[in-house]
Amino acid sequence: ETDMPTVTVIMTSQNEPDDWISLSVESILARTPPALLKEVIVVDDNGIPGHHGLPKNIRKNVDEGEWDYIKSLSPKVKVIQHDNREGCARSRLTGAKAATGEVLMFVDSHIEMISSTWYQHLAIPIMENPHTIAMQTIGPEGDLPTLIARQDHLNVLRYIRAHKLREPQTVVTH
Repeated sequence: ETDMPTVTVIMTSQNEPDDWISLSVESILARTPPALLKEVIVVDDNGIPGHHGLPKNIRKNVDEGEWDYIKSLSPKVKVIQHDNREGCARSRLTGAKAATGEVLMFVDSHIEMISSTWYQHLAIPIMENPHTIAMQTIGPEGDLPTLIARQDHLNVLRYIRAHKLREPQTVVTH
């Protein structure tokens, strides 16, 4: 583990029900080796009521006190709040710009890390080939992980080609 790169986990959020974000952040903190976890960045993309024409009730589903709780979990947790809704892609870019880890891991705000070795399984292929994109798959049922892995792979390749980025030599899913 000492040779593994550090990770910044970037989570975007918009109108998540109470406690979902807390559960996600808690599971990341509990199941990622502290020496490897550089930080968890949560980007709140709800926007501020009344700003830029957003409705006054834009944050009706958000427990504002949850942000204070999330920040109190660890000094490694950072919360960035957008003034205006930017969307998922821009929110991820906001998190990426603030990240200091060697590897960036993007997750949804309603996940739970089940395994305490989730990061190691993704980091090893990246260490073997830095041009690797490693992704976690979702779902314990039958062939669902395989189907999702194929779909994720296609989406990643479409994004890379659309933005004329250098294609990875390997795509690994776990």
